[in-house]
Amino acid sequence: MARVPIEPGFFRIPDDPAEPPRLLGSRCPACGEAFFPRRLVCAKCLHEGTEDMELSTRGTIHTWTYCHVPLFGKKDADVAGYGVAQVDLPEGPRVQSILSGGPDDFAASACSRTSRTGTWPATPAWPRCTMRA
Repeated sequence: MARVPIEPGFFRIPDDPAEPPRLLGSRCPACGEAFFPRRLVCAKCLHEGTEDMELSTRGTIHTWTYCHVPLFGKKDADVAGYGVAQVDLPEGPRVQSILSGGPDDFAASACSRTSRTGTWPATPAWPRCTMRA
């Protein structure tokens, strides 16, 4: 089965199923600021024209919470729970990601890796973070 991004332009889906999807961002050639999602105009210096880039699959958890309600659009009300984090990527952008694991598995400032793990059929290309061993 082919992997398809939720929205074109936010992810690059590799042909190799073992390789995780990559977030697509942009960098300003004038000031070096990086963005996700991609931008045409730099929000920092207002330079017009940015360069597309792939963002790292590793980052640092800035903050996180554990939810006990269904994901948006999921009709199954029997949910064991899931973590949601703000993850700082090395290039600069902070992205929101679903976490794999339980509430005792996460900590702010912990290193994490965005990947396609777990079984979340409602969000086939959503980035996930798993705690790095």
